[in-house]
Amino acid sequence: MMKKLFFTLFVACIFGTSGFSQTQFGGGISFVASDGSAIGVGLKTAFDVTDNLRLGPSFNYYFESGSSYSVDADLQYKLATIGDNTLIYPFTGLNFANLNGLGVEVGINLGVHANFPVTDILNVYIEPKYVTLSDADGFAIAAGIFF
Repeated sequence: MMKKLFFTLFVACIFGTSGFSQTQFGGGISFVASDGSAIGVGLKTAFDVTDNLRLGPSFNYYFESGSSYSVDADLQYKLATIGDNTLIYPFTGLNFANLNGLGVEVGINLGVHANFPVTDILNVYIEPKYVTLSDADGFAIAAGIFF
């Protein structure tokens, strides 16, 4: 039930962004290191709210015993542009995680998002962050592509 609710909210965020000036969609892989480690896949979008602020919701599914996933809602601040187009966004946000099917926990994300252009329509991103959850604080990193 909760998985369907989070997925529905994520899809609504993706399709509700058409009024924002720049929207990116993509996906990639993620790795979480806390009490145990997990590798997963994820969907991500990012859309500008102002010139310096953007929202970055994501959904990650982790391959481990049980049903583990997370939904993130991050607010990113455009801090710097390195070189021609490499953008650096520190961020904070909320993390809703269901680890091993034990129920949803709410935590806080603190991290940095870096966006590297490869072509006019393709960007590579990397996103290391620290996640605080009541039972599973830890480090996470995601990498992937934006279109």
